[in-house]
Amino acid sequence: MNQVQPNKGMKAFTLRVSVLEHCQLRCAYCLPKALSMLAKKDWLSLSHYEQIARVLARFSFRKIRFTGGEPLLREELPQIVAIFAQAIPSAPLALTTNGQRFCAMAEALKDAGLNTITIHIDSLKAERYQRLMGKGELAEALRAVEKAKTLGLRPKVNVVVQRGLNDDELSSFLEFSKETGVMVRFIELMDTGSARDFVAAHFISGRNILAKLAHLGIVPKPRAHPSDPARLFLAEQQDVLFGLIASDTEPFCSHCDRLRLSANGKIYTCLYEPLGEALNLEADDDALFREINLKINRKESLHPSANKSRRLFSMSQTGG
Repeated sequence: MNQVQPNKGMKAFTLRVSVLEHCQLRCAYCLPKALSMLAKKDWLSLSHYEQIARVLARFSFRKIRFTGGEPLLREELPQIVAIFAQAIPSAPLALTTNGQRFCAMAEALKDAGLNTITIHIDSLKAERYQRLMGKGELAEALRAVEKAKTLGLRPKVNVVVQRGLNDDELSSFLEFSKETGVMVRFIELMDTGSARDFVAAHFISGRNILAKLAHLGIVPKPRAHPSDPARLFLAEQQDVLFGLIASDTEPFCSHCDRLRLSANGKIYTCLYEPLGEALNLEADDDALFREINLKINRKESLHPSANKSRRLFSMSQTGG
């Protein structure tokens, strides 16, 4: 059979690979209550990832990010990273994690081909960290940051800003960034439907986040890439560059290049897209390529601002 090839000049995508939905933490906006999680038997196997990565290699990717839930709960994560590193060597490989199990797996991930890591920390105060994130240790997350620096994995820190809960720490996070050399990115709460009351009570817009930092002399800078979710700003008084992800109030759908692979093998092209059937992994590579290519060609925005029918979900079920 002749191999099916992608069209020449195909745009480069970013891919988010969710390896499971579970997380040991309980952030109120992500896992606000007991949710139905995929059983382990429904997760993609290593052989599935090998086939999918082999087929995805026919497309162009500018970055691949591994997510969850909490991806470090997946013991085979280094093997999964290695599969994509070998199949798509041109794409940098990133990880988003709460960092609680990172130090034990760090070298294996680095050896597998991981290039960068983003660590989620919603407070620099130990007691508040536990209260907001539901278990976990701030000290362990900070150790993960240092371990990543030591390994050359260029860590970043994500902070979900919550009105009345941690929005008094914005300047402290920039001081942390100045001291450590680690970029901090502030993120708007997103109303995905699973924690609407919490989001309504604690939402703060990106514009208001910037207003709270205005005394530091905030200067906008160009995005690193047009499709990157984070707008960049310089806090002149501290000489610190930081990011702001305001997906709810300032969606970047027109530049979106994201594809997502769920833990049970569903491909979707918008965070808010209703999930259909899983990929047919009984098919040969050419048939699987055609299936994915058809999905990509139908990519459209289902962001709330588009006023289209969309699903309600928890961020842990999508990989963020």
